[in-house]
Amino acid sequence: MKNILTLILAIIVNSCFSQYGLGIIVDPDGYVNVRSNPSIDNNIISTIPNETPVFCYDRDGNWVPVEVYIGDSLKQGFVYFDRIQFLDSLEVFEPSKEENHVVSFHIGPVTIIMKEQDLSVNELNILDCEDEHGYCYFAKDGKRIWGTDGGRPYRGYQYITINSNEYSSISPEISHYFQPNLTYSSCAVHNSTIYLSASNSDGAGGYIVVWTIKGNQIVDHHAFYGF
Repeated sequence: MKNILTLILAIIVNSCFSQYGLGIIVDPDGYVNVRSNPSIDNNIISTIPNETPVFCYDRDGNWVPVEVYIGDSLKQGFVYFDRIQFLDSLEVFEPSKEENHVVSFHIGPVTIIMKEQDLSVNELNILDCEDEHGYCYFAKDGKRIWGTDGGRPYRGYQYITINSNEYSSISPEISHYFQPNLTYSSCAVHNSTIYLSASNSDGAGGYIVVWTIKGNQIVDHHAFYGF
């Protein structure tokens, strides 16, 4: 009986420690150290400020493996577990029912509308290139695009509006994100900041994108592989 109770307790504790998905940094110091391995040795690879989105994998003891942007580069590292607030633990808003490729969110005085569209080759405004392995891929403005695994994307965001501000398909805040799944979008609120996120894919090129919204403006945006 004692062994059974011990096993049940271990399962419960492990499930409580296991969490996976988008989070933000919330640290009393206003920033957190990102480390190259799960320890407090001399292994700091960067510091990132509060409210920075990170993608979190299952907790490793007191540490959480994360994907995080350091400059323009997506890096992997470790952050102490209690410095992360998971978005799904915040106040979360789900989208309205999708109609005519449109969903909306109503968060107090803020209304967010997302619309997707089918895209022709000319509308994509992307470059057909080859990498060192010979596979075709598509790039735009010298940056990678998200949502495919080498093929041509055929759907994208037509616009995202936040009250009276509109970000169109050519705006850098949405122009690199393809194959949207509007019904897999949500908003989480921390203080007065809104985190609009979406899990998008064409089947193989899955990714998660999060837009940070303050006031009526998108102030930041990041995409993560999420697997």
